[in-house]
Amino acid sequence: MSQRLCTNCRHGATQDVGYSNYTVEGTVFLCLEECNPVMLNGGVSWELYEDHDKPPFDWAKECTEYRSGKPQEYCVEDEIPEPSTKRSYR
Repeated sequence: MSQRLCTNCRHGATQDVGYSNYTVEGTVFLCLEECNPVMLNGGVSWELYEDHDKPPFDWAKECTEYRSGKPQEYCVEDEIPEPSTKRSYR
């Protein structure tokens, strides 16, 4: 069984950022349900955090929307879907 982390939640997502799929400048990790307050406003830099089992990814331990599964992956040109729940920290 995997740890209860945002990186092991099906509501998590990685999105490449840049000018196009040919000029990717980095990757951000975000919560599609906007449950993690640290990940609002565009997510957190994936490269910035070497330990993906520490903050801010351990928020899932407290999250009521956590669902075990593989995070979604989006390229630069993909549109991120709107959150399906209204349980956000905005």
